[in-house]
Amino acid sequence: MNSAAHLINQEASEGTLPNSMGSLLCKQLEIRIDSYEQFLQVFPYSGDAIYQLIFELCGSSIKTKKQRFAVANLKSIFEATFKICSQSSFHAMSLRNLCDATGISMGGLYSCIKGKYQLLLLVKELVRFLSDEMHCAALQIESPSERLEWFIRNNIYMTTLLQPWFFFLYVETHSLEGPDQLDSKEIELDTINRVEKILEQGICKGEFNVNDTATVATIFFSMEQEWYMKPWKYRGLGVGVDQYVETLLETSHTLIHGTTQPV
Repeated sequence: MNSAAHLINQEASEGTLPNSMGSLLCKQLEIRIDSYEQFLQVFPYSGDAIYQLIFELCGSSIKTKKQRFAVANLKSIFEATFKICSQSSFHAMSLRNLCDATGISMGGLYSCIKGKYQLLLLVKELVRFLSDEMHCAALQIESPSERLEWFIRNNIYMTTLLQPWFFFLYVETHSLEGPDQLDSKEIELDTINRVEKILEQGICKGEFNVNDTATVATIFFSMEQEWYMKPWKYRGLGVGVDQYVETLLETSHTLIHGTTQPV
């Protein structure tokens, strides 16, 4: 067992990670995922599971300890938040708007969130956790070429499934204050740095030929961000997620090998 896997198991045993931690590591590394459909079959945080994950991650900041009640309300609250903010703005949204949109009383809202600002914090913590977990899973792959392909492919698939969450955090990071805003920006920088390290490892092993790893890593992340920030554009072009992934992988092959041949 390598150090990353040992750390994950140690943290899980100490109760510092959600119970669902580890399923992504095991399931997604057991098979080669070549399509979004395959990804959906093994990704553990789809559907209502994402709200269960929020409760496990941030339960200490949620007043009610009734898990089923909290998960159901969190689902209604976030679905309403994303819908309202797509039509107006987070700044303009009030808790009264959430009450009207969800049918949840003000008391019910306060049992799950302390206020509107906490919605931002919960989204940030979720995106931070998912980004870190994807990185931990990628560390289990020894070959830098295979690790880079896995990391790119699965990050695109994850941000497709959870597009409203990643979109919301990007758009509303400016609404976060002080250290919270810096932490949100660090999620992006961490992802870029992780890709850069994969590139550096590939160079050391003679698998890649890259002169400027920082720029190439930023290009990869920018193309990922382009996908979840502007889904309307690709729907209009008739470009699906699998086609976009293959285009991004071809671009990566050109940047790191000078060829469009598969990794």
